[in-house]
Amino acid sequence: MLIQSPNFFGTIEDVDAIADLAHKNGAMLVVSIAEAVSLGIVEPPRNADIMPWKRSRSACLWDLAGLTAA
Repeated sequence: MLIQSPNFFGTIEDVDAIADLAHKNGAMLVVSIAEAVSLGIVEPPRNADIMPWKRSRSACLWDLAGLTAA
């Protein structure tokens, strides 16, 4: 089962309830973190089996270096 939190509408999903439902039915729970900054406000989904998230472009050092014309 795959959920995203916060979702498209900005709602924080009840990951514990969804994890219980998924695990009772023998499924793995994948929680996609859409905005890593949200983890500073809400508790991380500890019941998730897998937690992928997108790396922020602003955190990429290549973006800070940039290319300059000589």
